[in-house]
Amino acid sequence: MMKFSFLILIFTVLCPLDAAGAEVTYEVFSMPMNEAAKLRREKLGGEESYRRILNQLEKGEVRQEGWMTVKMVEGKRAILEEVDEFIFPTEYDRARVIFGTSGPIMGVKQPLFPIPDTASAYDTKNMGNTLELELQKKGGSFFLRLGATKVSLIGVDEFGEKTGKVEMPRFAIQALKTGVRVVSGKAALVGTVSPPRDLQKGEEKRVWLAFVTVTEAND
Repeated sequence: MMKFSFLILIFTVLCPLDAAGAEVTYEVFSMPMNEAAKLRREKLGGEESYRRILNQLEKGEVRQEGWMTVKMVEGKRAILEEVDEFIFPTEYDRARVIFGTSGPIMGVKQPLFPIPDTASAYDTKNMGNTLELELQKKGGSFFLRLGATKVSLIGVDEFGEKTGKVEMPRFAIQALKTGVRVVSGKAALVGTVSPPRDLQKGEEKRVWLAFVTVTEAND
């Protein structure tokens, strides 16, 4: 299996000079599940929840798991990627034995050497974070279409025995697709993007909360 690293920062298309511009910041924080549930039970707004989390972050009670930002314009699409290209086998040729040409022993040709299962087809997967955004200004606020995906490698599973043993990777995908109306300069809670249990650290389950902040550009 092979892995190549690359970084794509921004993709936007040309736009009219009078189009509204903004800076969009996407952040992810993790906290114990009981603390996340407490925030929702208190019915705090997105900005209030964000400020509470920043206060807990300074105390070490919350971890910041992700941060991506981009400047973009109204009506256009932006894509940010921070990924490694992971190449892995998807098909194998079955194991076989090459026999020698010397005289047989008791009427049976003797094996020269075994050839294990050999990968015959490959695929690629982008490991890391991808953020897709589309922005529209409506009145005094913005409407943002957001697609966030994080792909992680959980592990590599082995199947078979001896020369028939093959390896296949197992992936985890944390994805969020939504549309949200936001006020310039105020953080909005857009959802949870918690990883599966296999990627959770420690015994206590942590909830990952995703926030987005859109700040109207003045330049």
